[in-house]
Amino acid sequence: MTTCCLRSQCVLCLLAPGWPATGPMAEACGETHSRSISFRSMKCKFKFTSSFERHNDDNTFLVWVNEEEHLKVISIEKGGNMKAAFTRFCSGIQEVESKLNEKELEFMWNDHLGYILTCPSNLGTGLRAGVHVKLPNLSKRPEFEEVLKRLRLEKRTGGVDTEADSEVLDISNTDRLGFTEVQLVQVVVDGVKVLVEMEKRLEMEEGIDDLMPVQK
Repeated sequence: MTTCCLRSQCVLCLLAPGWPATGPMAEACGETHSRSISFRSMKCKFKFTSSFERHNDDNTFLVWVNEEEHLKVISIEKGGNMKAAFTRFCSGIQEVESKLNEKELEFMWNDHLGYILTCPSNLGTGLRAGVHVKLPNLSKRPEFEEVLKRLRLEKRTGGVDTEADSEVLDISNTDRLGFTEVQLVQVVVDGVKVLVEMEKRLEMEEGIDDLMPVQK
């Protein structure tokens, strides 16, 4: 389970130790993959060469500096405890923001658009709450895409920051703008609960028509 927030105008990194983007990168990536986070190559050759990542001791809270965004915060929780991942994320982002404020810096914010990010699709909260789940039966159904649409969810194979795995779906919130962070997390929690119940029905060769969500 991964909760991610991408926010700009950040110039520091918390929570050492970590790995530099140059040097023993192969060794670093090997361990990083094992905890479901992978480094990606820079999209632009003019990006800072000082891109790096820091994490806490148990690898459940990570901060990337100068990757896709100036700052990318990731909270990870194994199992189904989204509350733990979100609580850790909130505590961490508040600590980062307090350090910025000490240097008279702050995240870029607009009253109309919310947090300003490099990618326009992340404007607003910048929050992406994702759950890695296997849905072998439901994912093959022709109505699966419509179910996701009605739940305001989207799927990826693997995660936005993980290696692709055709058997693992990364289910996350479609929206970033127009909702609070708490609302978006709840959308994912409620939606995944429906998907899992559908998968259980199909595994027992039972119908799922009564579980079809209404359009939100």
